[in-house]
Amino acid sequence: MKKIKALTAACVVAMATFFVSAMPTDGIMTKEGKTTIVNTQLLGKKVRGFRGATPLKIYIEKNKVIKIEALKNQETPKYMAMAKKLLANYEGKTVKKAAKMEVDGVSGATFTSKSLKKNVQLGLEYYQKNIFMKGISTWKSLFVSIHFPLFTLNLFCTLLFLKYLCNVIRRNN
Repeated sequence: MKKIKALTAACVVAMATFFVSAMPTDGIMTKEGKTTIVNTQLLGKKVRGFRGATPLKIYIEKNKVIKIEALKNQETPKYMAMAKKLLANYEGKTVKKAAKMEVDGVSGATFTSKSLKKNVQLGLEYYQKNIFMKGISTWKSLFVSIHFPLFTLNLFCTLLFLKYLCNVIRRNN
């Protein structure tokens, strides 16, 4: 009976490993030490300022926005510099509070301001929805280059183990 319990526990671990390895890594949310970084390049690719997309990196520690930086974009540097000033309003706020904030746009850089605010909102919403799952799968970022082989190996081992478990149960009956 102890053997069956041990085999069942091992099977559960194998299945959990299989399902965790099957989770996609999207590259939107990464960790650097204690800081979680949300990159809105993919999230906000349809969010456009005056001349194109305005992606951001949002740095979050202990559920607070530490800083937000603008990534490479096609906005006019003068207007982007004006609009970037509104990003400081989010710093030091909790993610929940920052996600609900109504920050005033910058006069003269209206389109850029609106797109930056929208990207902040998208990034913070993504963080809130995905932080739990990311905590589970952060270790996986080390294995991105071998993701598919790892997935295949886990599937094979799980199936092999299940076959073995069935044989053991049949012998005991």
